[in-house]
Formats: sequence, structure tokens, C-alpha cells
Amino acid sequence: VEAEKHYRSGPLNGDKTQYDTFAIAFGGGARFWFNEHLSLAPTFMGMYGHTENTYSARSAFSQENKQAARDAGLIDWDADTWTVLPAAQLKYILTWKRTVFSLSSGFTYFHTEDFNTSTSSLSIKGDSEMWENKLDVDIPLAKKLFNHELHTGGFFSRKDFYGDLESGLNTDHLYEAHGRLVLDYLGKLWKVKWLGIGGSYLWGSNISGVSVGIDAAFKF
Repeated sequence: VEAEKHYRSGPLNGDKTQYDTFAIAFGGGARFWFNEHLSLAPTFMGMYGHTENTYSARSAFSQENKQAARDAGLIDWDADTWTVLPAAQLKYILTWKRTVFSLSSGFTYFHTEDFNTSTSSLSIKGDSEMWENKLDVDIPLAKKLFNHELHTGGFFSRKDFYGDLESGLNTDHLYEAHGRLVLDYLGKLWKVKWLGIGGSYLWGSNISGVSVGIDAAFKF
């Protein structure tokens, strides 16, 4: 993730601060079925993250005080963090002809701490929660490409943020509308359900953006 903040007014006018973050998560869980429609999936994951901050001082105020701000650990820092993510998701699946509707509601808790920083004055510790509600639709098209059936569909979701995640993102919710066009690989490629392309539009009270990339699903 790369993020930039540009200062357009005040003593910092013309300055820019940039955050570059890399993270990798690992873990797993199991899904328990109460019947052919309703299931519950508790999971537990861990995540490593590395974040770097770079500050571009163009204003006279920042150029005069940049070294003091750097010594205080306010700018030009990097940090390594660990996070634990226990979660649970309740899902209801309904099939009409061959179209599959999935309605899910999931809650995730995040606890994050740093274990290595570039300055002793920087300390990271936070607790956050996220509640996601999603409606997903998978539509087989009865058309084949490269000997795999084409599927379309997508999802609409809302994520609600609490704790430090809400204050850090400066929004308490995020909507996402996602569309996809994929090839069905179920039973033909190990554990792969589908593979194709997808795109999303995301928006919240103080944030918006787009995401485009590979859309993949796995079934174990």
C-alpha cells in the first residue's frame, strides 16, 4: 500500500508525506455447516507488516525544523509490526438454478504492536475491530473459454471500523462494489475455484478509490 498526504495550506503548505507499507498474513480456520445453507467459520491469523515514512519538506517552516522532527521520530521513520487477527464469519448460501447467492457477516479483531523501529521515540500499539456484511452473487454464463466455463458476478459489502482502525483511516465505514469475470477451474486445478479479473469501487465518509486486479477463489 502506498499513500500520500499533500499539505495545501498553513505553515506546511507545499509539503508531502508518504507511507509505504508491506504486509503478509498467514493462518487458517475451518467452516462448520449447520445445514446445506448456513455455516460458521472461525479463523485465526497472524500478520507481519513493515511501514516506511518519507517526508518531503518544501515549506520554509519544515526545512527549518526537519532535523528536529526527524530526531523526535515524527518523520522519516520505519517500523516492523506484528498483528493477531481472530475472526468469525456467519454465511448463508442460496442457489437459484445455477446462480449462487451468498450472504455473510463477519467480525475481526486486530491487536498490533511494533517489535522494531528506527527511533526509540516511536511506539506502535493498537486495538481495532472490523464488522463486514457482504452479498455475493456468482452467475455461470454457460459459455466456455479455453475449455473453462465463464462466470460473472461480484459483491456489495460494507465494512464498519472501530477503535484505532477508525481513527487511523478517519472513517467509520467503507462500501465496496465489486464486479468480476472469471473462468471456472473447480475440479480441474488443485484447490482453485475460479481465476480471472475483477475490479472494485470503494467509498466511505472521507475516502474513495478503485481497485483492479486478478480475481481468484480457492476451495479446500
